[in-house]
Amino acid sequence: MSKKTQKMLITVRNSLLNPRLLLCVGLSWIITNGWAYIFIFLGIKLRIGWMAKIAGIYIGILYSPLCVEGILTIAISIFLLKKLFPDDKYTLKLLNVYSRKLKLEFKRKLQKYKIKKHKNNKSHSE
Repeated sequence: MSKKTQKMLITVRNSLLNPRLLLCVGLSWIITNGWAYIFIFLGIKLRIGWMAKIAGIYIGILYSPLCVEGILTIAISIFLLKKLFPDDKYTLKLLNVYSRKLKLEFKRKLQKYKIKKHKNNKSHSE
């Protein structure tokens, strides 16, 4: 593994294991998913049928392939990090840098896809 890759992995690891970010991810997970697991446990233990049913339906939706819960959890985590820890400049800067890199990579792949699609359409029309 190259030195540049190792340095990037260490930076990502340290930022993801940041206690403030972990707290925000935990809180956002409870907001998006955790309540359902708690409801299932309490619904079964206390024999509250509606509670277990609602949580079961929600968890069923979470496991569907079209569910965007992970993206929502990350977005809520970043929002909580900005609100609860506005002085954590290091983590916020790192998140901004990596989000810009991801956006640029996405735009590059989209442009490549458009060029490829345009070439295919042009060759079919001839």
